Amino acid sequence: MEQFLAFAVGQVRRRLVTSMDQWVLVTDGLIAANGYPVLDGVGTASHDTVEELVSHLCPRYVEARRQRDYDESWQVETADISKLLAIEKSIKPGTLDADAA
Repeated sequence: MEQFLAFAVGQVRRRLVTSMDQWVLVTDGLIAANGYPVLDGVGTASHDTVEELVSHLCPRYVEARRQRDYDESWQVETADISKLLAIEKSIKPGTLDADAA
């Protein structure tokens, strides 16, 4: 489901119109790529049931992704700051032009 939602969010961000036939192809491809058989037929879930399920899952997915992105960014920033502090400690006083002025 994450792959499908990531694709859907990408389509929205790029403001691309996607036909139902395209959605079916993408979904079938994702299912097959994950090693599951693609089902035939229309299924048994009603449109309303699926809409209700998606309305609950999509916000949770978006928030989880946002949190993961934040956590990854925080780790990168922390590592960068640590490197800068190490460089700062290694510089001897008076060795930079700014210190000489």
